[in-house]
Amino acid sequence: MYRYKVDNSIIYTQDDVILYRDSPFAVWMERLTLENPDHGIPADLESLVPQDSVERQDEIVLTLRAEGRNVALIDWELDEPGRRADTLAAMRDGSDFIVNGQLAADNLSGVTNLLMRTSGYSDLGDFLYIPCETKVRHTFQSAFRLCFAADLLQRLQGQLPPQLLVIRDGAEVVPLQTEDHIFYYRAVLQRFQHSMQNFRKHRMPDPSLSSISDAGRTAPARCSSSERHQSNNELKTSKWSSRKRRKQPRKNWPGCRNYAWPALASR
Repeated sequence: MYRYKVDNSIIYTQDDVILYRDSPFAVWMERLTLENPDHGIPADLESLVPQDSVERQDEIVLTLRAEGRNVALIDWELDEPGRRADTLAAMRDGSDFIVNGQLAADNLSGVTNLLMRTSGYSDLGDFLYIPCETKVRHTFQSAFRLCFAADLLQRLQGQLPPQLLVIRDGAEVVPLQTEDHIFYYRAVLQRFQHSMQNFRKHRMPDPSLSSISDAGRTAPARCSSSERHQSNNELKTSKWSSRKRRKQPRKNWPGCRNYAWPALASR
């Protein structure tokens, strides 16, 4: 989370939502530090300095262009307002791929490794974009980050992407169905936004309610019992879907003949 220099509003990223899923108390501390850097509460001895989970992907551009793709590369060094504008312009222009894009809506903003144009109908025309992640550390974390991008894409293009693509080791493509993951993500996001809207410096949440359980394998402690049941069911479905897909033949990226890529919309 950070202050947006245009209007000084607080902007939240995919990493903030993921951190809330794992530990609501940790997010409260991040917000407190943003509001009052001199609060005097020492960090845990084993805590790590927060780092962005998304890295620039310039190297993939040459590979895509060699295949004749129309690729828009968003300048990583440009300030955020410019990156937002350039990404939206590239979407409206219908680029086949958008690398290092910046998606934003309301008080949410995040960098995306790769956006791929595919056939369909949206506010952009007879095409839409689906998010891809090319730097993969953990598939479950990737699915959650991709849901963040998919949710923003729905707000920008008026259509929820049908798929999320995880590209491992620059070659293996793991397609995830958005509907298998988006409901769990939205349950966490709703609780996160409620927590931030009701943030008070003098109301420290109970740390015991925060459970970092192996990368958030259970629903957040602050979900109601019905939300937790629904979220965990979504998570089980997501894991089952991933296991089922891992039995499929290995798929290569890019230009793979074994993987039925979503068709690029005709130009």
